Amino acid sequence: MTLILSLLLVISIAVNGVLVWYTRKLVNNLSYAVKNVDEMQQLFTEYGNLLEPLASLENYYGEPAIDSAVANTKLVIQACGVYKKTVLEGIDEETQETNQTNEENKKASQEEIPKR
Repeated sequence: MTLILSLLLVISIAVNGVLVWYTRKLVNNLSYAVKNVDEMQQLFTEYGNLLEPLASLENYYGEPAIDSAVANTKLVIQACGVYKKTVLEGIDEETQETNQTNEENKKASQEEIPKR
C-alpha cells in the first residue's frame, strides 16, 4: 500500500514540476509577445508620423494611395493598442483573482487560530 502511495506521490510531484515549467514558459512567451507589440506599435507610430507631412504636400494632396496609407497606418496603430490592452487586462485580472484568493485564505487561517 505504501509503495502505491509513494509511486503516486512521485508521479504527482513530476506532473506538478512539468506544469510549473510549462506555466513559466508561457508567461515568458507572453511577456515577449507584449514587448514585441510595443515595439511594433512604436514603429507604426513613427511610420505614421513620416507619412503625415507627405500627405499634406501640395504635389500629393488628395492622392488616394497616400491618404489610404495614412488611414491604414492609424488603424494598425489602434489595433496594436487594443491587442496590448486586451492582453494586459487579462494578466491584471488573473493577478487580482490570485491576490484575492490569497487574502481570503490568510483571513480564513487567521480566524481559525484562537487568540489568547
